[in-house]
Parts: sequence; structure tokens; C-alpha cells
Amino acid sequence: MSITTKHIISLKDEEKQKIKEFIKNEGKSKRLISRANIILALDEKKNTGLTHTDIAKQYNVTYHTVVNIINEFVDKGLDSTLTYKRNPNSNRKKKKAN
Repeated sequence: MSITTKHIISLKDEEKQKIKEFIKNEGKSKRLISRANIILALDEKKNTGLTHTDIAKQYNVTYHTVVNIINEFVDKGLDSTLTYKRNPNSNRKKKKAN
């Protein structure tokens, strides 16, 4: 049984270019690069016929992670999706930016 998709990701050309440049930049965390790749895969999903589960397996994440990335992209936009959110209650020191 297939789960129906609530949102479909369609990226503009400038958004695709921004994501590709983001992936090429050094010093980004694996998690953020993975999120960027998943967003690109979701955009290309229209042409390849991949399911959310296929994309999750391809990037070694869970189905729910893919759904969470979609929801964050739809609700908050690309910049927020590709930014690491720090828990304000965290006691850990912030990493210095390069």
C-alpha cells in the first residue's frame, strides 16, 4: 500500500543552483549535505518515479526523515531547511564558523 504524497517539491532553477553550490562548499556537515541532496532528489522524483522510501534508502535515512525535510521545506523554505538549528537549551559550545 502506498502512502499518498501531501506535497510535491518543485524547485526553481535558482534554487537548484543554490543547492548545488551549497553541496560543493567545504565545511558543511554531512547532515546538511544529505538534506540538500534529498531535496534535489525530491525535485527529480517527478521524472524518475522514485518513492519517498526509495529516496530514504538511497541516502541512508528513514522514510520519516524524508517527510520531515519536505514539511520543513514547504513550511519554512529552502534556507531554513539547509541551516542547522541549535537547541537553545543546549549546554554545548557553538562551533566557530570558518
